[in-house]
Amino acid sequence: MIFNYTNEHFKDVFDVIHRTIEETYPRYYPRSAVDFFHEHHSEEKMRAQMPGEVTLVLEADGKICGVGSVHGNEVKRFFILPEYQGRGYGRILLAELEKRVDYGKYDMLTLDASLGAVDFYRKSGFVYKDYKTISLPDGGYLCYVEMIKHINENYRINYDNRVFINVENTDNGEVDGETRFYYHQQKNIAWAEYYGGAVRRGFLVGMVEPNGELAFNYQHINTNNEARTGRCRSVPKILDDGRIELLEKWEWTSGDGSAGESVLVEVR
Repeated sequence: MIFNYTNEHFKDVFDVIHRTIEETYPRYYPRSAVDFFHEHHSEEKMRAQMPGEVTLVLEADGKICGVGSVHGNEVKRFFILPEYQGRGYGRILLAELEKRVDYGKYDMLTLDASLGAVDFYRKSGFVYKDYKTISLPDGGYLCYVEMIKHINENYRINYDNRVFINVENTDNGEVDGETRFYYHQQKNIAWAEYYGGAVRRGFLVGMVEPNGELAFNYQHINTNNEARTGRCRSVPKILDDGRIELLEKWEWTSGDGSAGESVLVEVR
């Protein structure tokens, strides 16, 4: 059962957070980092921050076993007791939190993931944005990952911060297995930088259609210092491991104007 947090739940929620930190985080962090997390979620800070957040509480077997909050479009303070992890409770609670976000105002969810939670959030549709560190008093570092998830239902595939590599191309193409594409997306606009192999520097920009297909124009400078331009249409395919494969049909708008086909596969 999931319900809205009230002040009467504070003690149970506090216990869920700190027991989860104490029992789970030492697998991934040194003691100084675990202590940092305890302090980050101190009673004083929680009581000051929670009134400005939307917080949901998860109950199972007659006791509170999970909690999660959103502030604007940021997921915060998301914890499931260790003995209830791996049962699907986290995905259910996270889905309910997403419903509390103002979709008219935001098209992206953000969060800071501890190292042990990255795979959970990835399976829930979040993608890597940045790798961060915090200096600790003992000279060590606390590492975590900034992650994002596109929540606009009109664009079910989000290309932001995804990296692709070419695995197949026709002979008249200039992209090869050494070329990498670094994608970004805002709403239905996508763009990417690409370079490597025969491409010194390239840039593409286009639109993401509701079904996830891409239509874009590209231009690059090759290793012969020639400027090349073209247009392309990419059809996505979701692989069994969750990565995206792009099946592309392209044509040059410079040079001989010939056409070709290529395949890009997401790399992590």
